[in-house]
Amino acid sequence: MSISITQFNHLRIPLEEILEATNNFSEENIIAKGDFGYIYEGQLLRSGEKINVSAKRLDRSQGQGDVEFLTEISVLSGLKHPNIVSLIGFCDEKGEKIIIHRHEQAKGSLCMYLDDPTLTWEQRLRISVGVANAISYIHYEEGRNYSIIHRNINSSTILLDDNFEAKLSGFEFSIKDSVDRMERYISSEVIGTQGYMDPETIKSGDVTQNSDVYSFGVVLCEIMCGRQAFLPNEEVTNMFLAPLARSHFENDTLQDIINSDIINQGTQKSVELFSIAASNSIYEDREDRPDSKMLFLILCGALIKQLPSSNPESSLDVEKDENDALQLPSKDELGVVVESTLANVWKVNKLEHLRIGLIDILKATDNFSDENKLSFEYEVWNMMDMLPFYTGDLELYDRKYVSSLEGKNIGELPKRHYNVRIMRFKHATALDKFYNAIEILSTCKHENIDSLLGFCHEGSHRILVHEGDTCNLLYIFLSMSDLTWDMRLRICLDVAHGLNYLHNEMEDQKMVIHRAISSVCILLDDEGQGAKITGFELSTLRETQDEDTLPFRKDDLNLWSFFSMAPELSETGKATKESDIYSFGIVMLEILCGMAYITERQKDAEFQAEQWFKDGKIKQRVLRVIREENRGNKLFLKEGPNEDSLDTFIKITERCVAVNPQQRPTLQVIIMELRKALTFQKKHKNRLRIPFKDIRSATQNFSRANDIGGGGFGRVYKGELASEHGSSTIVAKRLDTSHGQGDQQFYNELHILSEYKHKNVIRLYLTQPIDSVKQATLLRKGVGYTEPVTGGNVEEKKPEVKETKPTEVCSVGVVGLVFVVSSLFSNVISTLSLALTPLAAVAVFHDKV
Repeated sequence: MSISITQFNHLRIPLEEILEATNNFSEENIIAKGDFGYIYEGQLLRSGEKINVSAKRLDRSQGQGDVEFLTEISVLSGLKHPNIVSLIGFCDEKGEKIIIHRHEQAKGSLCMYLDDPTLTWEQRLRISVGVANAISYIHYEEGRNYSIIHRNINSSTILLDDNFEAKLSGFEFSIKDSVDRMERYISSEVIGTQGYMDPETIKSGDVTQNSDVYSFGVVLCEIMCGRQAFLPNEEVTNMFLAPLARSHFENDTLQDIINSDIINQGTQKSVELFSIAASNSIYEDREDRPDSKMLFLILCGALIKQLPSSNPESSLDVEKDENDALQLPSKDELGVVVESTLANVWKVNKLEHLRIGLIDILKATDNFSDENKLSFEYEVWNMMDMLPFYTGDLELYDRKYVSSLEGKNIGELPKRHYNVRIMRFKHATALDKFYNAIEILSTCKHENIDSLLGFCHEGSHRILVHEGDTCNLLYIFLSMSDLTWDMRLRICLDVAHGLNYLHNEMEDQKMVIHRAISSVCILLDDEGQGAKITGFELSTLRETQDEDTLPFRKDDLNLWSFFSMAPELSETGKATKESDIYSFGIVMLEILCGMAYITERQKDAEFQAEQWFKDGKIKQRVLRVIREENRGNKLFLKEGPNEDSLDTFIKITERCVAVNPQQRPTLQVIIMELRKALTFQKKHKNRLRIPFKDIRSATQNFSRANDIGGGGFGRVYKGELASEHGSSTIVAKRLDTSHGQGDQQFYNELHILSEYKHKNVIRLYLTQPIDSVKQATLLRKGVGYTEPVTGGNVEEKKPEVKETKPTEVCSVGVVGLVFVVSSLFSNVISTLSLALTPLAAVAVFHDKV
């Protein structure tokens, strides 16, 4: 970024005023000496009020100059934070270059207190949290279009005020760059303080935000060990603290180098979390280090664990303004971050091959434009604690090769274009959920589990990138007419297979408990034929089948997951395979009834799914939903459920939602029963089918001699259909595609005539043998059809018309129509249309004439 000193003329302070404030740079006013030169204290009149200031005067003999002077002014002029020194102004006249700060370092710098036992463990924690907060702020702040890398963090640039609150200083070497480039490598000359510099920077000259993390990690080691980072008079093995501490961390011998007088003041959990923060910040490999935001959260956790457990927030300055002391998140805001995942979240950094730059995502989504937004109810996003999903097109390394790469030589891999779905987390406090989802999704490989293409973690942006540019959540489609019973069964089978994989079929005996199965965590493909499980933010990955699950807070669940939660999970907070099965049972109930379970629970918080089965009305609810009309006056399902299929589904659903976890079936049993239900449905669907060649034979190849009439959809033919039980006289209605009619009319009539039987309604024919009472009943009902075919031109022939008395026709027609209309309730328009117009296709009927 090109900058000029004239941009900051509003901050100029006359040299005369500074000379007066510092007593003409008197030696008595000197409070420190740094790389830039001497620092003087004094009082300066600003806005009618005298304020304490420190004047940093450039000493050119120190090797610093105009660039560093302008850099510090440029950086500090745009920063306002309680843990960063405040810039008052500058002077650039008569050869003098002076930077004026508010004088807040009454206690000096942190390096003066490292081995001081009077600096308590709690004070050390507060100092650490304050600096981490400042570093996180300079790296990224919402609404700011640039990022800052400090490049010289050490215990001398951390100043302490009267209350031992930390103030980060020393910005003369900082780099200010566009936020779009903030996590890219920046080449520069090697600058820093010996003992604190990132090993990667020393080797290559490249610097990143993680270089600051390394330097701060060294400071954390100083705070814990009570010694400075570089001791030139020590033996070589003890001269540099960072490699020494790294070695002891890895060998689990940290107690050999830490200051026991300091550490003994801390609680076990507090020291443990602090050690995690320090040790992971000084990894030589940048990819293994946490980012500054995560570091801040870990240290907040360490401080909270140090405070009295009765009311840990009581002594924290949670609600202070920007000019006051540190603002900390509460224990609730940290949530699971402190309790379970803090020690492991940086494992994600080993998945560098899945990292996608924010700038690439912004381009793909046209800067998250409305045109790229996936649209459905706002309440869904809001209750899921998510921002809206977006679609886009990204060029990524081909995931077919990436899966086994583990981050090595990724630049050599081929790239391809992906249609993607982009999922943005709503709050920074969802960081633990974000990392959790990445860890689990990068481990799972199954056709019924949502596939992760990559992730982005830059500043406050936490983004997951999934394959596919649609977001068909099952919840949205529960009551829609296009979701047939056959499709609903297949969706349940897909979810069961995905859940069975998570519970029982992962590699190395690993297991995932989803903990939040609901209809908003199930994605459907565009055809509604396949389903995938998503929503792994609250899931838990167990390394073994026997590993116990850590409890989690109910408040973390979205409303859908909360109301689908198993009763025992509500009481204990511990999720199991059985609790996942209960939640899946709720989803099956929703699929069965075409409505969201949350609706009933919001009416009655005490309502339990078991009640719907115990009151004996479950089938009434199901039938009402499945057979209702949609807005287009077409049947709700093209093929309604076979009774055996429906009964099988209802029974297994009831077992899944049993209050007693021990009474719930295993996923293997669920899959078996769902397959059985699907088999019943297939037989129900296919039992009507008659081969086209048999119909052609029966009608003598649709000859003119067999033509008995016609209508808008084609001709009607009479014939003799042979079977092993003899022959029957039939009539066949054949679709003429030249009239522009299609499949829908064919299936509508097929559905109605197969479901509703009456002596005055023409009935379909059945060719299957009679070998049971059930099949005998089917024969009596009469069923038969063949698929629509694209017939050629049909020769027109005026059929012979048999004379019938009008009163007979009206009498029979009225009785038949009354039956159909009463059976289908409100399907009057569709029914009359079907009754009065011959349908396209080949439909075979008993001849009643």
